[in-house]
Amino acid sequence: MTAFKWSPLVLTAVHSKAGGGLISPEFISTTLPNVVEDLMAVHVRRGDYDGHCKYLEKWSVPYMGWNQMPGLSDPFVPPTHSKAGANLDIYLKHCWPSIDGIAERVEEIKKEWEMERGAGRLAKLYILTNGDGSWLNQLKAPLRESGTWGLVVTSRDIGLTFEQKYVGQA
Repeated sequence: MTAFKWSPLVLTAVHSKAGGGLISPEFISTTLPNVVEDLMAVHVRRGDYDGHCKYLEKWSVPYMGWNQMPGLSDPFVPPTHSKAGANLDIYLKHCWPSIDGIAERVEEIKKEWEMERGAGRLAKLYILTNGDGSWLNQLKAPLRESGTWGLVVTSRDIGLTFEQKYVGQA
C-alpha cells in the first residue's frame, strides 16, 4: 500500500512491501528546510485528460490519486450514475475546469490559506502543466490581472537542459 506523509508544503510517497492499493495518508507536522514560504504550486493537467475525464464520467468512476486524500476542502464524490453524459458537467468542473474556473479556485484557495495562517502572504504562483503555450497565456492573464500575485510562472516558462528535462516537474 502507498502511504503519504503530509506537511503543509511537502507530500512524499513512501511505499510499503505490500505495494499497490489506495492512498493511506499519515499526517505529520515536520516541515523541510529551505521551503519557499510565499509559493503556491498547482498542477493543471491537460493533454489527454479531456477524454479521460469523459471516460471517468461514463463509468461513474471516482478520481484516483490526490483527490482521495482525506482533509481536502473539495473532495470529489461521483454522483449516482444514470446514463453516460448525464453528469458530465459535474465531472468537467473538477477534472477539466475552464480557465475562469481555475483562476477563481486558485484565488479562493489563496484567500483561505492566508486567512487560516493569519500571517504571511502567497505572492508566487507556479503552475505545473502539460497545457500548450496559447492556453497557458489565456490562463495566466486573469491571474496576473487579479493583482494578488507578484509572479505567475508555469512549467512551460522554465528553460531546462537535456538532463533537467526528465525531472523538470519536480
